[in-house]
Amino acid sequence: MLTNSPGSPSHGQHLDGDMLNEVLEKLSEIARAANNGDFVFRGEPKQYEEISSGLYREYRKQLGPFGLRGFDLRHVQEEILEDAGTFVGDVDPHDLLSQLQHFGLPTNLIDFTTDYLIALYFACSSEMREDGRIILLEGARAPLYKMRSPENRIKAQKSVFVNPREGTITPDKIVLIPCQLKFPILYYLMRNHDISDRTIFDDIHGFIRNANIHRSAYVEFHMGRLHMTQENPQVALRHFDNSIAMNGARAPSYVNRGLAYFMLGRYDEAISDFTRAIELDPNEADLFLKRGLARYNNEQTELADEDLSEAIRLDPQLVDAYEVRAMTRADLNDSQGAIEDLDHTVRLDPKRKTAFNSRGLAHWITGNRQSALNDFDKAIELDPTNPIPHFNRGNFLFQEQRFNEAIENYTTLIEIGEGDIASTYFRRGMAQLVLQRVEEARADLRTALSIEPEVASRLFDSSEGVRDLLKNPEGSEKLPQDLIDMLMPSERD
Repeated sequence: MLTNSPGSPSHGQHLDGDMLNEVLEKLSEIARAANNGDFVFRGEPKQYEEISSGLYREYRKQLGPFGLRGFDLRHVQEEILEDAGTFVGDVDPHDLLSQLQHFGLPTNLIDFTTDYLIALYFACSSEMREDGRIILLEGARAPLYKMRSPENRIKAQKSVFVNPREGTITPDKIVLIPCQLKFPILYYLMRNHDISDRTIFDDIHGFIRNANIHRSAYVEFHMGRLHMTQENPQVALRHFDNSIAMNGARAPSYVNRGLAYFMLGRYDEAISDFTRAIELDPNEADLFLKRGLARYNNEQTELADEDLSEAIRLDPQLVDAYEVRAMTRADLNDSQGAIEDLDHTVRLDPKRKTAFNSRGLAHWITGNRQSALNDFDKAIELDPTNPIPHFNRGNFLFQEQRFNEAIENYTTLIEIGEGDIASTYFRRGMAQLVLQRVEEARADLRTALSIEPEVASRLFDSSEGVRDLLKNPEGSEKLPQDLIDMLMPSERD
């Protein structure tokens, strides 16, 4: 029975074009297999040895070497029904058997559905590293049972049941579902046919049974979360891999694995997982923020800016999105746009110290000197031991030729003992030189070079201050040769 056709996807643009074509071709393959026949369908997430009932598997395990050939499991099932019937009133035996099956008791029934899309969901919703399959069975070849008064979940799954004498069936046709297509198919089913965990398991009994089926996946997921809190992303990654392999249709699994990849600097893989999470939950602003940050770290600045703008559109109060977008806009030479985003950031969070430091840099670039100094001062007020605003304030004051104040900043930074200490000593030494404090300058430059021998090369390339000192003929003549040697990287190379 073919109750759905592939059709044209209404949201197909969320899948890559080639992948969407593969999904639609697989759906067409199932439709062709079911053509000219009255078939029912069963989805299995891996290539099991047999297509069998739960009761068959239970007895095969118990009987072991005796085997089940010639053993009529329907007699066992009749005994189960007699016992179960003592707990209920006048219920049709097939209805009772169907309820026992759906509530987890091993019976000789094998679940099928009249809707191949629902079978496809079951073939793809777990065992993500294994190829799944769709079983096609000609309805006329086996007695099919339907509940007269089906529960919600049986209705949702369009369930029918086969009751084979020996507990196994031979399929009429099988369609293979490659593991790499499982997630795209799940996404397609959710977006185009509203088929997902929530609609397939749409009552409390379904939730309980689904939770039991995937409880190992939940354990793996929370073990991964535990290792993330202990800053052990490599171990966490293995647990998230296992969770996704067992139950690949949950956005939180992809989000957390993406965070593990991010912590390991594996940004391409982080972006891929955040993208899958977005496909499962496209209205969650925080997912766009996370992917935007991963793209920014992966030097995909324009794509990062697009993600962060979408995060802000979805949640205008998402303060982190404004602050990170300010970084992308600064990199895109949009200093004014960065300032506007940082204005939003401090408006939403007046104690966001990093935002004041970043806005100070943006004001400095745009020539708004007093605003830059005010923001550096505010960042230091909020976090006096943070080396970054001290360093930036010192460099700003050096450029403004306020050398004594710059030296005070550099000295504070050295006392804090964090950050780029070699550069701090080197810059303080240059400020001392400008003020004709030769011995202090010599001590600072020697200390800087002892910490990092290449610091002069690094700062010569990036600092106009060093070049200005050496380009001034008068100034150079007044400098002792050993100081010139320390300032000139070419003399030491």
